[in-house]
Amino acid sequence: MQMFPDEITIPGTSVRVQPDATIWMDDAAVPIEAKGTRTAAQFQKTQLAREYLALMTGPREHKLLLVIMDSPPPVRIQSAGRVGLLEGVATGLEELCAAAALSAPEVEHLIEAIPETVCWITWQEIRTVVADATATYPCNDVSLAGTLRRLAEGVTGAVDWHSGLK
Repeated sequence: MQMFPDEITIPGTSVRVQPDATIWMDDAAVPIEAKGTRTAAQFQKTQLAREYLALMTGPREHKLLLVIMDSPPPVRIQSAGRVGLLEGVATGLEELCAAAALSAPEVEHLIEAIPETVCWITWQEIRTVVADATATYPCNDVSLAGTLRRLAEGVTGAVDWHSGLK
């Protein structure tokens, strides 16, 4: 996992993207776009489309774009208002594909693959999963249990602080 990874250039263009984090494996890539917990947070017009296209034109076989948000979709897209997440990914995708000189069948494939490639979770759901897992994880090693508890408290505390709960 890499936080604030190097920029990725979409092949055939000078368009660059930088996800907030990326999970890399030999045959898989998961760029992560994390939106802050402010109510007015919005995505740039083609932000999600750029990250999606960079992912889909990359070399890895298994691909997933994970979007972490304050609340479930719809999302706010600059110049497009509130739209569904999948529609937000499609916003500007065709113009980016044209810049990358992709064929009409390639563009159609990309549009069709959005629902199986893009997913979302909220910060509160992450907090709940981490807190629940910590409370129920069986661990007889006192040192390891303490480390896991401290890591979980760091995650839940950070979500609480950024959400204004602390």
